Formats: sequence, structure tokens, C-alpha cells
Amino acid sequence: MEKQIFGILVLSGLLYLSSSSHLLRVYYFINNPKTWPEAQQYCRDTYTDLATVSDWADTYKLSSLMTASVPYVFMGLCRNWGWSVPDVNGYKEAALTYSNWGSAPGWQLLCGKMTGTGQWFAIDCSSTLFFFCYNESATNIAERFTLIETLQTWDVAQNYCISLYTDLAKIQNQLENAQLQMMLDGGDAWIGLTGLSWQWSDYSIPSFIPWKPQEPMLGGVLDCTALHFGGTSFGMLDANCYTPETFFCYSAAEARQRVRLQLNSSADMKDPAVIMSILRQIEEMLRKAAGSLYVNLMWTKLPEAQHETQAKETAC
Repeated sequence: MEKQIFGILVLSGLLYLSSSSHLLRVYYFINNPKTWPEAQQYCRDTYTDLATVSDWADTYKLSSLMTASVPYVFMGLCRNWGWSVPDVNGYKEAALTYSNWGSAPGWQLLCGKMTGTGQWFAIDCSSTLFFFCYNESATNIAERFTLIETLQTWDVAQNYCISLYTDLAKIQNQLENAQLQMMLDGGDAWIGLTGLSWQWSDYSIPSFIPWKPQEPMLGGVLDCTALHFGGTSFGMLDANCYTPETFFCYSAAEARQRVRLQLNSSADMKDPAVIMSILRQIEEMLRKAAGSLYVNLMWTKLPEAQHETQAKETAC
């Protein structure tokens, strides 16, 4: 039933939603130096999270809050594992929606491989392995992935895959993982896992990062970020997570919007299961559009009399 309703919502053209890629955020400067994990916990306990920005306007708001002369202020951006995804500026990262780690990623081991067991492990990116490329336009899983039996470093393998396919393999479910394991038939091979990706502390994927020139460091030594107010330029740089710094928090102001929904369906709209199915799908659409997890929908049905009156008012 969920697939049927989803097709109605998307294809009928009768669903009208409006969403924004910007949360309504209120920022706070905390002049009490802490390590990045301590600052994150403080912001989550007291507000919403460490500061997230969507554009330069947000960034300048933070600079206007400074009440102390300090060169570095922690932000909510940190390194995390994700998938290499081609982009006009080289590559960006996609969040892990499925994972099959054999062990937790080690310190400064920033590239991911698959072993013959189908499990994933983090190793040094300068190692040389066979590698999997994938073609995102292929609908048949057997045609989507290609094993390249040439020993290459992760970076060289990635460039090769981007030039001839889509990218290094991105694995989205257990079925795809099993397919690659079968193709590998023992041994190790690179996949598109990278520990060089960045994610906001509130789990949103960055669409804007105000990096300073020559930032971030490509070696992956520093896993947290700070806003830097010294030197000739203003912007973010990567920072040591365990050197105490002042920090910015934010709280997400609640924004409510009422949306009228019209459905062309034979489904029973009084059935709670049908209603919850629709809400779940709309929430997912909004999260993808807004790049945020802070979406909460409620279903309200107008009284019949009020509904008739409003229908007359909007009739042509």
C-alpha cells in the first residue's frame, strides 16, 4: 500500500508543499573553553547542537556575537565516514545509509576496503588494491558494479572510476554488498568509503562550508572545525578536537506551516495506517529537500462545515 500511495503523491501533481533549506536558528557564543566533544554535549543539553551554518549570512551572524577576543571558536562541523560522490568541484560525500564494518575505523586510516568476507575495514589510502567502480544509471545490480583487477591507491582508483564510470562503488544495501562480495571471491578491494568527508553535528550534510584558503588539511589529521578570526581572512579551518576552545551553539526555532493536501486515491483516508504512511513519506521528502532531520508532521482534518466554507471561498 505504501508504494501505491507514494505513486499517487508524486505523479498526480496534487500535492503542494513548500519547504526551506534554512532552519530558523538562534546562535549563542559560549565563552567557556571546552574540548569539541564537551562543547557538543553542552550545546545538546542546553540548546539544540553546536553551530551549523547555511551561508555567509549565518557566518557573519556568528562573528557579530563575539564578546571576547579569541582566535578560534569551535563549530559543529566534524569529519565522518561517507561515500565518495562525483561533483562539479571534484567529489562530495553522501551519508552512510547502510554499513557493514568489520571493526571500528582506526586513527588516521581514512579509506575503506571490502574483504572477501564482505566486511568493510579502514586502511591507509596509499595502500594498493583492486577496486570496484559503479555506474549509477545501471538498473540491473549485476551491471552496476565492475571489479577492476589493477592495483591502485584509493585516490588513483577514485579518479579512474570517475573518468570511466560514476565513482568508486557506493553500497546502499545488503543485496549490493553481497553482489560485490561474490564478484570479489576472496582478497581485498577498494570501495568508495572515505573518512575525509564532513558532517554537521546535527547529522545534516553540508551544502555550504566557509573554509579559509588552503583549508581543510587533506591529510585528515584534524577532525573538528573552528571559526578563525585572526590573520588576513575570516573563515573556518580544521582544528584539534581536544584542545579546549570557546564555541558556538544554536537552537532551532520552531517553524510551523499548515499545508492543504489533496489526494486522488481510493485508499481509506480514515485508516490510521494510511495516514501514517503518507506522513512518513512526506517527512522523508522534506528532509531530503531541507537537508535536515528536524521535520515533524501532524495530520489535522478540518470540520466538514469549515471545509465546505473554505471550498466556496477558493472556488473560481
